[in-house]
Order: sequence, then structure tokens, then C-alpha cells
Amino acid sequence: MLANTKGPRSDEPGAPRSWVRRLVSELALQDWVVLIYLCVLFGSVAVLATPSDAKTGMLQKIGALIAALVAVLVAIRGSILTRPIVASLAYRIVVYGVVQVSYFLLRGLLPLVSDAAYDRQLLAIDLTVFRFEPAMVMDRFVNLYTTEWFAFFYYGYFFVLGLHVLPFLFVARRMKLFAEFALGLFTVYCVAHVLYMVVPGWGPVRHLASDFQNALVPGFWMERVLEAVNGAGAQKDIFPSLHTGGPTFIFLFSLRHRDKYPFRYTWPITGFFVANIVIATMFLRWHYLIDVVAGIALAAGACLGAGWLSPREVARRERLGLQPVWMPLWPQRAPQGEGAADTSPSLHSAQQ
Repeated sequence: MLANTKGPRSDEPGAPRSWVRRLVSELALQDWVVLIYLCVLFGSVAVLATPSDAKTGMLQKIGALIAALVAVLVAIRGSILTRPIVASLAYRIVVYGVVQVSYFLLRGLLPLVSDAAYDRQLLAIDLTVFRFEPAMVMDRFVNLYTTEWFAFFYYGYFFVLGLHVLPFLFVARRMKLFAEFALGLFTVYCVAHVLYMVVPGWGPVRHLASDFQNALVPGFWMERVLEAVNGAGAQKDIFPSLHTGGPTFIFLFSLRHRDKYPFRYTWPITGFFVANIVIATMFLRWHYLIDVVAGIALAAGACLGAGWLSPREVARRERLGLQPVWMPLWPQRAPQGEGAADTSPSLHSAQQ
């Protein structure tokens, strides 16, 4: 079993109610973060979008994500699906997958909830608070080599994300560390996606197009960036910069855990990549400086919050005999000195 309780028996008085309470108590913080996020998306479209086929279709798509998430939470947190490997894989794929898929819905969702663009206001903040607009300042340095350099790192966002998320999802054994990483990363992406609906904008590449003196020079990596943005980008997703927020969170997490393998070796490389990614968001004219500052603030807040909340949640769940936040896919290794795997409870040790 995945928890220290079994499903309700129909002959036990009050069993269904008791089972529901137990299910709710088993939900992890990250379950609530993702569920509330999807409900906010659904509610925003339901309330703000004018009636249309596009609105109906979007509600159906978000509703399908909510249904998939609720189904897997009921099955796993409710101890209905009890095969450890199947349950662990299903939970990983669905909980991470619904957040990932929801981003691709933003391209159609954002125009439904608002036709506004706050580029003028965001630019005004840069010029008033910071006294300059980085995209305009860096215009003089645009040539083939600088464009390709920053385009490579902008595209490198996907490498940084994939090289951290995928090993945690499918390889890592340190479940306590994974719980902290996932809570922080889910917070960054869910909050950012919601803020895109609140502060939509096109970015300097469009709003200041007539003010630039030098065109970004096409090259291999610049073409890859344009393919990604034009093919899957949400278009008006600028505040905060997720190209800043996501990698910055990963760097701060790596720095926080630099006493552990592999972060003791990777954090300087990650930091170098992230610094270039952040500059690239402005050099390639996708973001204003305030977008980047907001992304850094969101990443820092999520890293600090997850670092404080996650260990306390794990300890509380162990004390109450609840399921671990993440159920391991692989057998736990015995501790072998500094940086060794933690002693997170396995599927069976979560039982009493």
C-alpha cells in the first residue's frame, strides 16, 4: 500500500467521510499548488472570456487537465492505485505534465482573458526606476557573433531545465531533496503563468521595433530560438520572465545544496549559463528589465519558501504516517557519507 490506510469499506459507518478526510490530509503542498493553479486558469477563462467557441474549447482543455490531476490524486493519495512503480510513474507524469501542457494553452488563453498589453507601463518603469532600457542600450553591440552567442544561451534554457527536471523525475533517489526542488519549481511556473494573465505584453521586440538601429542577425541558434518562440511560445508572456525565473531558481537551488553531489560540481557551470540566459532575454529583445527583476524575485522567493516549507512538510508527514511527498521509483541506497542519499521513507515504510 502507498499509505497507512486502506480504502473505505461500505459496511463501516461514516467510512466514506473518513476516507475523504484522509485523502485531503494526504495531499502534499505541491498538489495544492498545481490544483489551485489549474482552477485559477479555469475560473479566469470562465469569468473573463466572452462567450465563443474558443472559450468553450479552452474550458474543455483546462477541464481535462483538472480531471486528469484529480483522478491521479484520488487514485494515489487515496490509496486506490497501490502498485508502487505504476503509482509513482503516474503521479510524476500527471503532476508535472499538467503544468507543462498548461503553458502551451496560454497562447490561446491569454487573448481570451485580456486584449490589453502593458508594454508602455513596463517600459515606463524601466526608464523611471532603472533609468535605462537594456534592450536599447545593447542595440549597439548587435552583430552576428553576439546574436548567436546569446541565442545559444537563450535556447540553452531548455538544456538547463531538462538536465535538472528529468533526472529528478526519473532517476533521483533523494526524495526529500526532490520534494524541495519540485515545490519551488512548481511555485515559480504556476505563479508566472497566472501573472501572464494579469500583466500581458509583447516585449521590446515588438513594442520598440521602430527604435532599434540594428536588426538581430539570423544564424543557426537565432533561427532555433525563433522556431521555438513562434511555434510554441505564448507570445504575450513577458512579466515575469520565466526564462529568468526558472533557471535562476535552479541556480539558487544548486547553490543552496552545493555540499551535495552533483551540485558541488555543477553550480558554477549552471551559474554561468543562467547569467547568460538572463542577459539574452534582454539582448534578444524579448523582455524589459522589470520582467527580469520580477523573475529573479519570484525565483528567490520560491527557493527560500520551498527551503523553509518542504523540510517541515516532510517531517510532518513522517510524524503522522502519511505518504511521502514523492514515492521513489528506485530502491533507497544506504547512506555513504557526505552527500549520500537521504533516508526518505519508501512506499512501504510509509505504512504503520
